[in-house]
Amino acid sequence: MPLPAGCNIQDLPTEILDEIVKAAPRPTQLAFLTVSPLFYELALRQLYHTVEFAELSQIAAFYNTVTHYPRRAELIKRLNVQLYVEPREFEISSTPLNQIVHRLTKLEVFCINIHSVPADTTEAIIRSCQSLSLRELTCYSTPLSASILADFCQAQSLTALRLSMQASASTEPLSFPSLKEFSGPAEVFAQMAVAMPLVSAHLSWAYVRDPDYETHVAMIERACGQTLCSLSCFTHGSGASLLEVISRRLPQLQELSITFDQPLTVPHTEELELKIESCLGQFKSLVSFSYASHWRTDPTNKPTRQLLNHVRERCPSLRKCRLYENYWERHGDHDWFDQHS
Repeated sequence: MPLPAGCNIQDLPTEILDEIVKAAPRPTQLAFLTVSPLFYELALRQLYHTVEFAELSQIAAFYNTVTHYPRRAELIKRLNVQLYVEPREFEISSTPLNQIVHRLTKLEVFCINIHSVPADTTEAIIRSCQSLSLRELTCYSTPLSASILADFCQAQSLTALRLSMQASASTEPLSFPSLKEFSGPAEVFAQMAVAMPLVSAHLSWAYVRDPDYETHVAMIERACGQTLCSLSCFTHGSGASLLEVISRRLPQLQELSITFDQPLTVPHTEELELKIESCLGQFKSLVSFSYASHWRTDPTNKPTRQLLNHVRERCPSLRKCRLYENYWERHGDHDWFDQHS
């Protein structure tokens, strides 16, 4: 719709102009820099909202930018560092990256994955932002020590924490009072004994020889049993024991996924299928359920129609179901249909 006669686009409220600039492609945002002082400020805010480093040369260039234009560092809300480099190569860039992070006083989301460098190098960079009000911290490439996790405890602003599956467990309880999303080792999460408003979790027992499911899930129940809606798990073995504990202690879940590190090469036993039926019957409002192997298996190894019918009876709220290598879905009171058929 055209603007009213005599009305200039710059007469629109700043909030609307901000949305216009935000929705524009990057080349257009760059062009906005030359329109007027107002559009310069709006475009600059969007152009520097998210910064990504995928090459070492980008770090050096950006360090020069924030050195000469310090105010631009205050515009950055999200920083994503994804590097695949040799340790010796990164040594030259680690100090500038530390100094860049230290200047990002308004940073809210920090994702750092620097592969093949020592853990203490990554941790030194992360410590540069300890005084910031981060909402999200992601570090999949490097196992973080218990000490740095403890340093981030009591961070009132942190709502999402995503860690390497090899992160070290802490000997002391960890407290993240505002955490809503967690991804990492189950043994680390088990140290978060203090209540938190967690909604979504991805837990791994990949590096645990004899996982204590009962203890770990009990601690999850105490910490966020009333708020947790979505749980994704990876474990060795069949996963049946884990399913049994989760169904008993976390019946309020709406989404549950269990992936196990065991090939499925033979038809499943009646005992396993009866356990799946029984466990699903304990959930009150489960909508999505997945129980599958990490390894690709024979797609003809399908659950029986009888099992699907029993699942429907035991868990009437269920709408999406993955069993073994097969995906099933149903709408309303209709029967299951195979999404791959």
